[in-house]
Amino acid sequence: WNGNMSVVVPETDRSDNLVYIVGVLRSAAADCVTGTPCLGGIVQQNQRVVEAATAELSAKQYLPSFSSDRQWRNHFGEGRWQRFAAMKARFDPLHMLAPGQRIFDRIQQPSSASAGACDGK
Repeated sequence: WNGNMSVVVPETDRSDNLVYIVGVLRSAAADCVTGTPCLGGIVQQNQRVVEAATAELSAKQYLPSFSSDRQWRNHFGEGRWQRFAAMKARFDPLHMLAPGQRIFDRIQQPSSASAGACDGK
């Protein structure tokens, strides 16, 4: 395995490094939209499946939507998290790249820092 990759696979004690990948594809009626009990129920069911798998099976969730730094640290593992955070700090110090995953919060620059750049001097 290439140690420079940031992909996360479950750590295993097995000598064969066997990993199973399981995908769940859900569907819903067209009127099952954001804010409806229908969609809320599906999201809750999905969350229970993820919680059971991660608690009992050392599973990893791909395309996760974690809401806390602690969850991201657990997802990557402490060693990989430290390396990932160090690379992010080095190559993207303002956290401009890939904000959609919500792994790191964007760092806002003060508006006065850019004000002098266009004053014609």
